[in-house]
Amino acid sequence: MRKILVLFVILAAFLVCDVFARGILEESVDKWEFTVTLDKPDGVYYEGELAFLEIYSERDSYFEVIHVDVNDNTQIIYPTNPRDSNFIGAGQTRIIPDNGRFVMGEPFGEEMIIVNAYDRPFVIQGFEVPSHSLETGIIDNAVRETSPSITARLKIITLPEER
Repeated sequence: MRKILVLFVILAAFLVCDVFARGILEESVDKWEFTVTLDKPDGVYYEGELAFLEIYSERDSYFEVIHVDVNDNTQIIYPTNPRDSNFIGAGQTRIIPDNGRFVMGEPFGEEMIIVNAYDRPFVIQGFEVPSHSLETGIIDNAVRETSPSITARLKIITLPEER
């Protein structure tokens, strides 16, 4: 029974993730090319596997990565501390996380990664997200309270360890 469930989830993953693994952009007020891709094109991971995101922006922007698990629990997974730089320069590609990889695990099933891009720095959970320029040091709190300039969404599937 468990093998049938795992096979069903894998088949559903291929059908769903083929469309979503590249980061579908939502409507935004001020559009620019902003893409987010997974290291695994099918978006299917097994327990213990390591994962990363590749983020490209056509123009200077600041971003946050949000994880929504199978139980709809939401958490910001990047940046997670004041030393994380969430700036991406125009025409650049960033690998996130910077120093390591996300470790995939429970709860198992379909999850979502949401990447929001803003045109200015912002504050997250009581700490200032560092600006790419330490000379300015200005963080506009109001930016975080507004909608992001652009959003990409990725669906991923996490499965129990392959046996």
